[in-house]
Amino acid sequence: MKKELEDLVVDNLGLVYNVVNKYKTRILQFLEYEDAIQIGILGLIDAANTFDEIRQVEFSTYAYSCIRNSLFIELVRVKRKKRYANNYTISLDEVLTENDEFTLLDCLQSEININEEVADNGMIKLLYKYVDELENDLQRQIMQLRLKDKTFGQIAAILTKPPSVIYANYQKALNKLRYKFREDRNEYNTM
Repeated sequence: MKKELEDLVVDNLGLVYNVVNKYKTRILQFLEYEDAIQIGILGLIDAANTFDEIRQVEFSTYAYSCIRNSLFIELVRVKRKKRYANNYTISLDEVLTENDEFTLLDCLQSEININEEVADNGMIKLLYKYVDELENDLQRQIMQLRLKDKTFGQIAAILTKPPSVIYANYQKALNKLRYKFREDRNEYNTM
């Protein structure tokens, strides 16, 4: 069965290039060409996993819409990210650990893994707390796996869900976490 899905994806890779090239003017404002192709391929894989012949639609028609949707979902995510980035500034001198050892600049310049050092940081503890408080089980599981450096593909395999479902729930969970952090920051600023 997997071989059939793999063949279906390989046979329809041209659709990915077709969709990316058709919407090139919109997409390339926000994404690199190679990134757009990779996102389109994820949409194609999702189409192959979820296609049902009972719908009486050709696979290429179904796959085309899945590819296009995955690209547009990513565009929305990138646009939101840019909007949020414009509202927040982060200092490279911001201290990440309680004992003033590591700054954000240190992290960017070094190749050492400082996750254990940073684990004492109150913000990271708060992040783990908020993730554990997520009401949606799937979103909580996805965020816990992302915090363990799992890729979307690995998470999809672990949870046996299509990558598009994983990604959509990841985005929803991120929005909830952003809201919680903003809420806490507003409470702290009013004290």
